Amino acid sequence: MSSNINWNDVIKKEARGINDANFGEVQEVTNGFVITQRID
Repeated sequence: MSSNINWNDVIKKEARGINDANFGEVQEVTNGFVITQRID
């Protein structure tokens, strides 16, 4: 399995964390940060 990620492909995708925590939708990836937006 390859560990290379094309970060442009994750924009507008759902972000999930440990124990299926909802981090929202990825809006931007820049300088080592993943910016998400969660709407409740």
